[in-house]
Amino acid sequence: MTLLIVAVALRLACIGTYAIATYRRTASPNLVSWSFWMLTPLIAGVAQHFDGRGAAAWLSISYAVGPALILVIGLTRGHSSVRLTRADVVCAVCAGGGLMLWQITDSPLWAICFSILTDITAALPTIIKAYRQPLTEPLQAYALSILAAVVALAGLGDWRLTSIAFALCVLCLDLVILATALVRRSDWSSQERDRAGGLRSKSTEPDVLPPTHSTTLEAEWRFQISGRRPRT
Repeated sequence: MTLLIVAVALRLACIGTYAIATYRRTASPNLVSWSFWMLTPLIAGVAQHFDGRGAAAWLSISYAVGPALILVIGLTRGHSSVRLTRADVVCAVCAGGGLMLWQITDSPLWAICFSILTDITAALPTIIKAYRQPLTEPLQAYALSILAAVVALAGLGDWRLTSIAFALCVLCLDLVILATALVRRSDWSSQERDRAGGLRSKSTEPDVLPPTHSTTLEAEWRFQISGRRPRT
């Protein structure tokens, strides 16, 4: 029980980190991903409530509060990633299909499978964004979420597939998003250093230096958040 409390605390810290980053415009949530990450636990919680599982129902519903908060902040702060792309629409349709299949099945195992399908499909837009715009995903939030999932799995004490499958799915998705953003940040940073070094070597004016790596990094970060290139 203690480990589960720690896991919930870590999850809250994760949501708080992402929400603050979204408010400060250092993160940009994807509308499709966070909408379904809100709907999935909300529907599960309502179903548990009508099944008479009071405490478990409210725990599930509480997991919908964080994504809802992040969505509201993202929409009110006007982030570029809340605008739908064609890929977002396709993923939303697939995730919605998984959500409906999850609700109509009578088998607990198939319900888990469809809920995982929904979560994976909903995560695809964020994975794509982490690849294309790695600076818009706060790494600390995903690190906290991964730690929360590990602690929760350790505290469950029930290793049946139906008990751990969804938690394992969340853990794997967080690892993929974090790894993608880390690798892409490293690749982009290396390219910018090489580019800056090449510009310095070609410069003939001693008083006119090319933009520094930190300056170009900040410019790219601002573009990824706002979706607009700065005027030159």
